[in-house]
Amino acid sequence: MDMFSPRIQLKPLAGLCRRTGTALEAGVDIRTVFAREADRASGHLRRHLLAISQDLARGVSLADSLAATADFFPTLFRELIDVGEQTGNLDAVLRQLAGHYEIRLTMRRNFLASITWPMMQLGIALGVVGFLIWIMGFIQSATNSKIDILGFGLVGNRGLAVYLAILAAAAAAVWLVLRAALRGMAWTQSIQRLVLQLPVVGRLLQTMALARLAWAMDLTMSTGMDVRRA
Repeated sequence: MDMFSPRIQLKPLAGLCRRTGTALEAGVDIRTVFAREADRASGHLRRHLLAISQDLARGVSLADSLAATADFFPTLFRELIDVGEQTGNLDAVLRQLAGHYEIRLTMRRNFLASITWPMMQLGIALGVVGFLIWIMGFIQSATNSKIDILGFGLVGNRGLAVYLAILAAAAAAVWLVLRAALRGMAWTQSIQRLVLQLPVVGRLLQTMALARLAWAMDLTMSTGMDVRRA
């Protein structure tokens, strides 16, 4: 699994599920539905939807066509589309998926709203530390004395450059770990287990994971998927 390969974003995925589910329920032919979706899409999504539309026109099933897109679409999406086609409930499955992804969008918006102010405070604090490191260089030059309030030897322009490099490296490391975890890379499993043991945060993450599990099970079981596969 490539952690840098493109994937469909949550918002366009929710919209795709909602529109296609509604259109199929109204009796629109699936080939027409995906041809319209390909026309309105852009970027990587347009390329994949065009390929799916062409496959459907040749008589390929939607599930087989989605399988050819690798991991551009989520596993849950591809699995339930397959079940929907087999059971003849594709429109209902798509509407359920739309609801699932819309709930996830709402949760993400609420989460981002709740951490906006703390992140701003963190940014201000880091900025103040950087300014303090920079200004200490001028104070040393003006007073001809050695001043190191932080005690790490970071003063002046050189100290600020080192400080910014450390922040950039830390931010890049966090970003890589989060991206790898979201892509299911095996080496992140030990880190995930460690995070789940953290006070307060770990318990919240466990609750979120259980909620996701319950939603996924509700989706799979309500579509008639075999219990072992679900």
